[in-house]
Amino acid sequence: MKRIKVGVIGCGVMGGFHVKQYRNIPTVDLVGAADIDQDKAPIGIKFYKDYKELLDIVDAVSITTPTSTHYKIGMDALRCGCHVIIEKPIAETVGQGRKLAETAREKRLVLSVGLIERFNPAFVGLISELGRKTPDLIDIKRMSPFPKRMTDVSCVLDMMIHDIDLSIKLAKSEVKYINAAGKKIRTKKLDTAVAVLVFKNGVVANIEASRVHSEKVRRIVVARDASTYEADLLNRKIRKITSGKHKKLKVDNYDQLNHELKDFISAISTHRKPTVTGKDGLYALDIARKIEELAARHKC
Repeated sequence: MKRIKVGVIGCGVMGGFHVKQYRNIPTVDLVGAADIDQDKAPIGIKFYKDYKELLDIVDAVSITTPTSTHYKIGMDALRCGCHVIIEKPIAETVGQGRKLAETAREKRLVLSVGLIERFNPAFVGLISELGRKTPDLIDIKRMSPFPKRMTDVSCVLDMMIHDIDLSIKLAKSEVKYINAAGKKIRTKKLDTAVAVLVFKNGVVANIEASRVHSEKVRRIVVARDASTYEADLLNRKIRKITSGKHKKLKVDNYDQLNHELKDFISAISTHRKPTVTGKDGLYALDIARKIEELAARHKC
């Protein structure tokens, strides 16, 4: 199989993780990394202060820069004929995200979005357990203490967007109705938010996110018929509760970023769609922006 020449644009925390995992993929040649800060240069690979120089020598790139830069860098990469995986959210605006998706489609390039929880072993196990069934009710909580690494977006785009995407995947339907509330506590953007999504097929999802919580929580509860499933995304555990009886379900243990990047590389090599497409990332962004608008008007 042909080795794919890959570069990483953005050498912050997430960029460092991408560099590490690409080194563990046999079909990848990690040829370089780019960042405006020379001090962030990874050891052992060629470094570029101008990412456009990197685009000339690679087949594909990871874009792990701040959200405000996603559109420009993404468009530059696609116009250079590079396949792209871009960290969530796909872009700042739905219009920008749509143009990225359209450009990738026109140029027949892979565009994937880093909604990494799709690859979480507990979520993969939950999807497998449910099979073709859709839940009656979905409840998701994603909580964290205030981050040392400050983000340039609200908790909806930084955190809740993962669970918007997971809800859509679980419901297997489009969103029909949204309600939301939120609050600014430590920053000028929403630090906590709650949302209700009602899907066209009747599935209801309650989603809560906070970056000012006392502890880290990543939990999905799904009700279906007479059973409830609890998936702990943080500790990678699932249990099924039926008639008061608890049963632990088997969950595989693997690095989800490694699986996400392998999926991206495989999509390039086999000319297939990635697990998380640009269209998926665009739809999650669209719902997230609508939640932001509603949450800004309704304080919780």
